[in-house]
Amino acid sequence: MKTPKPNDLIMFRKIYGLTQYAAARLVGQGERSWRGYELGEHRMPAGLWMLARVRAIELRRQADRRREMSVPVSASPVAECVGAVEVP
Repeated sequence: MKTPKPNDLIMFRKIYGLTQYAAARLVGQGERSWRGYELGEHRMPAGLWMLARVRAIELRRQADRRREMSVPVSASPVAECVGAVEVP
């Protein structure tokens, strides 16, 4: 597996809607380290790149599952009373 180029990392963040801070936390790194990878100051290890992609995919799947399971306000009187669920 190849190490990512700086543009790969920037595109990755944009595709998944992540800030540098969020992307760094995804792989257990500091924001400064991620910024350094994006600026080309140092290369991200291939294993860390794989971890970032796997975790981002898993987070997207979890978000999709949560959306699929959401209950409309009208079907949940408790949520309607407390305003826990918003109707789009």
